[in-house]
Amino acid sequence: MKQEQFVPLDAIVDALEYLGVQGATGTLFIGSRTNQNAQIALRNGKVEFVSYQGKKGREALALLATLGEGRYQFRPGILAPNAEFLPSTAKIVRGFRAASCPMPDAAPANLRISAGAAATVPRTSVFRQRKLLADLLAKYIGSAAPSLVTHQVAQQGNLMVVIAALAGEIPSEEAAASFRKKAIALCSQAG
Repeated sequence: MKQEQFVPLDAIVDALEYLGVQGATGTLFIGSRTNQNAQIALRNGKVEFVSYQGKKGREALALLATLGEGRYQFRPGILAPNAEFLPSTAKIVRGFRAASCPMPDAAPANLRISAGAAATVPRTSVFRQRKLLADLLAKYIGSAAPSLVTHQVAQQGNLMVVIAALAGEIPSEEAAASFRKKAIALCSQAG
């Protein structure tokens, strides 16, 4: 897993969440635009060590939450020598998401997706939301759904924009409206 382009902190947190869910063992190396390097070591999906800007543990986590954007690479099997007592990977992911979200309660601003309709979707568990969207979209357009979801998420910064763009891939307007409604409901539950 490697991202050579600079991406927002949310994308790095998505990678961390994915590694946690997969039970990965290794180190996630993160580089900032200012050449500050971070390391997040995981064993069986649990974060055991974090370092950033010369700090370790919870201090490093707090600083890392202000990163903004960076690039990353995961190297399996490489671990830091000393495990530390840290919150669970899920709590760390939630903390990063809350820190990176400009809106109160970790929810993006409402976005109108059709005349008179608006919805707010929490940004927690973005990895799970992507999976749900891909599974739902596959019912409408088939096996191309996962790559379309991945592409749209990489292009858009707001889940509601992603849902609207994905609905645009469905030929029937009636089916597209059905997809939008179901996608909003699923992603709201996933948060």
